[in-house]
Amino acid sequence: MANQTRDIIHLAALLHDIGKFWQRADVSYYNSPQLAKYPFVMKNADSICPTSQEGYFKYQHVIWTQLFFEDNLAMFEKLGIYDKSSQDNLVNISIQHHKPASKLQAFVQLADWWASGIDRSTSEYQEGDKVKRGKLKFKEEPLISIFGNLKVNNSESKFAKTAFNLTKLSLNNIFPTTEKYQAGVSQNEYAELWTAFSAEFKNLPTDSLQVFNTSLHYLLKKYCWCIPASTIDLADNSLFDHLKITGAIAQSLYDYHCENLSAFNYNQKLTLQQGHLPLLLLCVDVSGIQKFIYDISSKFASKSLKGRSFSLQLMLDEIANEIIQKTKTTLSHIIYSSGGKFFMLLPNTQAVKDALNKLEEEIKNAIWSKYKGNIYVCMGFEAFAFDLNKKTVIIEKEHKTLGDLWKKVSEKTAEKKYQKFKNLLLADYENFFSDEGIGHGGQKAICSVTGEESDEISKIDDDVKISSQVKEQKEIGQALAKNDYLIFSKSNQPNLKVRNYESLIGRNYWLLTNKDLLQTENSEVCLTVKNEINFIKPQSTSAKNTAYSFRFYGGSESALDKKGESKNFEQLAGIEREDNDKEGSLIVKSECAGLFNRLAILRMDVDGLGQLFIKGFNKETASFSAYATLSGQLDWFFSGYLNTIRSKEAYKDWVNIIYSGGDDVFAVGRWDNIIAFAEEVQQEFKKFTGRDDITISAGISIVTPKFPIAKAADLAGEAEHLAKDFKRSDKKEKDALCLFGIAVGWEEFTLIKEIKDFWIEHLNAENPVLSHGILQKVFDWYEISKQKDKQGNLNLSWKWNAAYSLKRYESKNNKQKNDALKVIEIALLCNQFRENSIRFDVFAVASRWAELILRDKRNYNLKHKK
Repeated sequence: MANQTRDIIHLAALLHDIGKFWQRADVSYYNSPQLAKYPFVMKNADSICPTSQEGYFKYQHVIWTQLFFEDNLAMFEKLGIYDKSSQDNLVNISIQHHKPASKLQAFVQLADWWASGIDRSTSEYQEGDKVKRGKLKFKEEPLISIFGNLKVNNSESKFAKTAFNLTKLSLNNIFPTTEKYQAGVSQNEYAELWTAFSAEFKNLPTDSLQVFNTSLHYLLKKYCWCIPASTIDLADNSLFDHLKITGAIAQSLYDYHCENLSAFNYNQKLTLQQGHLPLLLLCVDVSGIQKFIYDISSKFASKSLKGRSFSLQLMLDEIANEIIQKTKTTLSHIIYSSGGKFFMLLPNTQAVKDALNKLEEEIKNAIWSKYKGNIYVCMGFEAFAFDLNKKTVIIEKEHKTLGDLWKKVSEKTAEKKYQKFKNLLLADYENFFSDEGIGHGGQKAICSVTGEESDEISKIDDDVKISSQVKEQKEIGQALAKNDYLIFSKSNQPNLKVRNYESLIGRNYWLLTNKDLLQTENSEVCLTVKNEINFIKPQSTSAKNTAYSFRFYGGSESALDKKGESKNFEQLAGIEREDNDKEGSLIVKSECAGLFNRLAILRMDVDGLGQLFIKGFNKETASFSAYATLSGQLDWFFSGYLNTIRSKEAYKDWVNIIYSGGDDVFAVGRWDNIIAFAEEVQQEFKKFTGRDDITISAGISIVTPKFPIAKAADLAGEAEHLAKDFKRSDKKEKDALCLFGIAVGWEEFTLIKEIKDFWIEHLNAENPVLSHGILQKVFDWYEISKQKDKQGNLNLSWKWNAAYSLKRYESKNNKQKNDALKVIEIALLCNQFRENSIRFDVFAVASRWAELILRDKRNYNLKHKK
C-alpha cells in the first residue's frame, strides 16, 4: 500500500497546478460551461479554496484541477490509481494542496511551498519596464525569459525583459522577444493550446503507471514549457518545471516520512521537526567524455565520431534511468541533465543512499570494463531541508543559499576524480594491472581508428581494421541521419528486424524508422526532434506497455555526399575523389569555389555557466524550479536550435555538429563555413538570452583533412582557452573568439570582416591595387611586435620598418593605391581603421583571413586557366 501511496502522491503533486492552465483558457468561475457540466465541483469549492477577508475564493485554479481529473477519471481508474471511496485518493490529495484535510494531502502542500515559496521572484522591474496588465493579469502575463533576471558578476540585469510565445514547443518558437513581453498573451491563445493538450492527454498510454508517467512528463514539457507557474511577481519559472519539482519533492518527503515517522507534525499543515534533512541533492559527473569522443585517428573518424558522441550521451541517460529504477523515483526528480553531468532531487533515506553507493560501484566497474579508464563516473550527494521563513536551505545544521548547496555537491563530486580507481584497485589489484586490465601488449589486433587492442576486429580493407565498438559507433552515426526514433527497451525486440545495440547497463537501445513504431512493446519510443514534436503515436494492440518521449539532439542531421551518406573530412573540406583515370588513380577535384581545402574544428561554450547556477539567482528566490527552467532553456538552444542554424543553406553541406548540448559545441567543417557558423551561433545566443553579459567563447583550429582529428580538437581546445583568457583594457574578460591563434573580442568581429573585405578588394586577382607582398609584410611586422627583450619590453622596431616600407610602395601616378596604403599605415601606426579604433591583433586576424580567401581564389583561377 505504501508503494501505491507514494505513486499517488507523486502524480497528485505533478498535476496539482494543471488547473492554472485550464483556468487561463476558460471563462470566469461563474460562466464556465465546464463547471455547469460538473456542478458538484462548484459545490466543492469551499472545501478546497481558502477564502479572503472579503469572502472571495482564493487559488481558484484548484477548481479547474478538479475539473481536469473529473474529465479524465476513466484514465486514472484504468491505471488503478484512483479509489473514489478513500478520503486520500488521487484527486483529493491533488486539489486539497491549499487546504489540506489530512497528513497525506499536506505533503503536496509542503512540496508546493518548497518548490514555489522560494521560486516566486520578487526582483524589482527596471524603471519603466513593468507592463501594466488588466484585472485578468493571470491570463495575460507571458513566461519571461529567465536569463533576464540573472545576476552576472553580482550585478542585476539592466536589459529589457523578453518573453516567450504561448505555443507548443518546437525549434521554431524558442526565442523570447521584447514585443511578446509588451503585448502579453491572451485567453484565446490559452484556449487553443489547452484544446490541443487535452486531446493529446487522452491518447497517453495507460498500460502501466510507469509508461503513463514517462509519456505525461514529456507531454507536460511540450505544452507547459511556455506557461508561467506564477503571475504574481516576475513570471520567469515555467509551469512544467514547477509541476515536476513539486512532484519530486512530494514523493521524496513521503519516502523520508515512511523511514522517519516522527519527522513531520501535522496540524492543518505539515511542519518538519528540527534536525531532519529529508532531501538529497545528487550530482553525477561522467568525466573524460569530450576527450574520448575525438581521441580517434582521422581515417574513418568522420563516420564514427557522431556515433561515438551519441553513444556516450545515451550512457549518461542510461545512468540516470538506472538511478530512477533503483531509487523508485521518476523523471521529475532530474533537475538538470546535459554536458556529461546531471543533478537529481532524491529522498534522504538509507535505502536510497545504499542504492546509490551500490550503483556507483556497478557503473564504475562496467565503464572500466568497456572503456579501460578513458571514461569515469563520479557521484556525490548532500542532505538538506528548506527553511521558508529564512528563505534558505539547511545543510549540516547551517543556513545556506541554494547556490551554496549546488556548489558543495559539485565540489564533493569533483573531489572523487582525484581517486578515480581507488575501489577498483583495492578490490582486485592483480587484475587491475594485468594484461586483461590494461591491454594485451601486442597480443591482440589493433583498431586502426582508436589505436587500441581488441578481441573483435573487422577488416574494412587491407590497411584498415576496426574494433566491434568502432563498427557499432559507425553504424549508429549513419543511422542517426536516416531515422527519427530511438527505442529503449529492457529486452530484445526481434519484431523490429533491426540491430539491437547492447547498452552499458540496464537496457538495450536501437534506432529505427517510423513505420516500425507500432511493433514495439515494453519499451520507450523516443523522437529525436528535428523540428516539430509529434511524439505520441497511435496505439495498437501490438504496441503494449510502450512509453513515448522526445529529445533534442545536437547534430540530428549531417552534411551528406551524393550517395546520401555523411561526408568524410575530405568532402567536408571541399575535396571530392573520383575514379576517372584509366589506371584507377584518384583525381582530386573541388566542390567549392576555390582549392584551399582545409578542415576547421570549432569548440565553444558559455562563459562562466557554473557561476550562473551558483551566484546568478537572487539568494532569497533561487529554486530548483529556476535551475530546471534555466537548464531547459539552454538545452533548447544548444541541443535543438543549433540544428536549425546548421540546416541553413550556407552550412548544411559544409558543417557537421559532432556534439552540442548543455553549453558545449563541437563541430567540424570547411574552414570558411565554420568561421561563419561560429559567428552566427554567438549572435543567435545573444538574441536568445536578450543580453550582452551572458557570453560565449570559441576556439577554431584549421588543418588539412588528413591531420589527426584528436590533435586538431586539442588545438581547438587550446584556442578556446586563449579566448577564455582574453582581457580588454576595461578589464572585461572572455566573450571572445580565437582564430589563427589570436584571441579577439566578438565585438571586434564586424571590424575584422571589414578589414578582410578591404584586403580582398585591393588584392583581387583581376585588377589588384596592392601587391601580395604587402600582406606578407604585415604578418612579419605582427610577429616582431610580439617579441620582447630581456627586460620584458616589446620590440617596436617594426613601426619604423612599416612606415619606411609603406612609403616605398607608393606610386606617383596611382592615387587609388596610395589611398589604400594610407589606410594601412594609419591602421598600423595610429591604431585606426577608417573611423574605428583597432588593435594590431584585429588587423592581423583580418589579414590572415583575407590571405586564405585570396589563396583560395588564386589557386582556383590558376587551375581554370590551364
